[in-house]
Amino acid sequence: MIIPRLTPPQKRLLRALELPLADGWARYIPRQHIRGDGLVSAWALWRRGYVATNPDTNGPSAFARRRDGWVQLTPLGIELRAAMQKEAN
Repeated sequence: MIIPRLTPPQKRLLRALELPLADGWARYIPRQHIRGDGLVSAWALWRRGYVATNPDTNGPSAFARRRDGWVQLTPLGIELRAAMQKEAN
Protein backbone atom coordinates (compact mmCIF):
# COMPACT_ATOMS: atom_id res chain seq x y z
CA MET A 1 0.00 0.00 0.00
CA ILE A 2 1.22 3.48 -0.83
CA ILE A 3 1.04 5.62 2.29
CA PRO A 4 -0.84 8.85 1.50
CA ARG A 5 0.28 12.28 2.55
CA LEU A 6 -0.81 12.79 6.14
CA THR A 7 -0.24 15.58 8.64
CA PRO A 8 2.14 14.87 11.55
CA PRO A 9 -0.77 14.63 14.08
CA GLN A 10 -2.56 12.12 11.83
CA LYS A 11 0.62 10.04 11.57
CA ARG A 12 1.11 10.16 15.34
CA LEU A 13 -2.47 9.01 15.92
CA LEU A 14 -2.13 6.03 13.58
CA ARG A 15 1.23 5.04 15.05
CA ALA A 16 -0.14 5.30 18.61
CA LEU A 17 -2.98 2.84 17.97
CA GLU A 18 -2.70 -0.65 19.37
CA LEU A 19 -3.43 -3.61 17.12
CA PRO A 20 -7.10 -3.30 16.06
CA LEU A 21 -9.67 -5.81 17.30
CA ALA A 22 -11.70 -7.89 14.83
CA ASP A 23 -14.37 -5.18 14.57
CA GLY A 24 -11.83 -2.45 13.83
CA TRP A 25 -11.75 -0.86 17.29
CA ALA A 26 -8.22 0.16 18.26
CA ARG A 27 -7.13 1.67 21.57
CA TYR A 28 -5.30 4.96 21.33
CA ILE A 29 -2.34 5.35 23.66
CA PRO A 30 -1.16 8.97 23.83
CA ARG A 31 2.62 9.22 23.65
CA GLN A 32 2.68 12.92 24.46
CA HIS A 33 0.15 15.67 24.74
CA ILE A 34 0.67 17.99 21.80
CA ARG A 35 -1.97 20.48 20.76
CA GLY A 36 -3.85 19.16 17.74
CA ASP A 37 -2.76 15.60 18.45
CA GLY A 38 -4.95 12.70 19.44
CA LEU A 39 -8.58 12.12 18.66
CA VAL A 40 -8.99 15.50 16.98
CA SER A 41 -7.04 13.93 14.11
CA ALA A 42 -9.67 11.18 13.94
CA TRP A 43 -11.99 13.70 12.26
CA ALA A 44 -9.53 14.33 9.43
CA LEU A 45 -8.86 10.59 9.04
CA TRP A 46 -12.64 9.96 9.05
CA ARG A 47 -13.12 12.43 6.19
CA ARG A 48 -10.53 10.45 4.20
CA GLY A 49 -12.21 7.09 4.84
CA TYR A 50 -9.79 5.59 7.38
CA VAL A 51 -12.06 5.89 10.45
CA ALA A 52 -15.55 4.36 10.55
CA THR A 53 -18.74 6.44 10.79
CA ASN A 54 -20.80 6.52 13.98
CA PRO A 55 -24.46 6.21 12.85
CA ASP A 56 -25.71 8.08 15.94
CA THR A 57 -23.65 11.23 15.45
CA ASN A 58 -22.88 10.95 11.72
CA GLY A 59 -19.26 11.72 12.59
CA PRO A 60 -16.18 9.62 13.27
CA SER A 61 -16.56 6.53 15.41
CA ALA A 62 -14.11 7.61 18.12
CA PHE A 63 -14.36 8.59 21.74
CA ALA A 64 -11.94 9.76 24.38
CA ARG A 65 -11.47 9.26 28.06
CA ARG A 66 -9.04 11.23 30.21
CA ARG A 67 -5.81 9.60 29.07
CA ASP A 68 -6.80 7.19 26.34
CA GLY A 69 -9.53 6.58 23.82
CA TRP A 70 -10.78 4.30 21.11
CA VAL A 71 -10.98 4.74 17.37
CA GLN A 72 -12.84 2.41 15.00
CA LEU A 73 -10.86 1.96 11.81
CA THR A 74 -12.29 0.92 8.46
CA PRO A 75 -10.58 -1.96 6.60
CA LEU A 76 -8.67 0.71 4.65
CA GLY A 77 -7.59 2.32 7.93
CA ILE A 78 -6.40 -1.03 9.29
CA GLU A 79 -4.38 -1.56 6.11
CA LEU A 80 -2.87 1.94 6.36
CA ARG A 81 -1.94 1.41 10.03
CA ALA A 82 -0.25 -1.89 9.16
CA ALA A 83 1.69 -0.26 6.31
CA MET A 84 2.87 2.54 8.61
CA GLN A 85 3.96 0.05 11.29
CA LYS A 86 5.85 -1.96 8.68
CA GLU A 87 7.56 1.18 7.37
CA ALA A 88 8.56 2.19 10.93
CA ASN A 89 10.26 -1.18 11.56
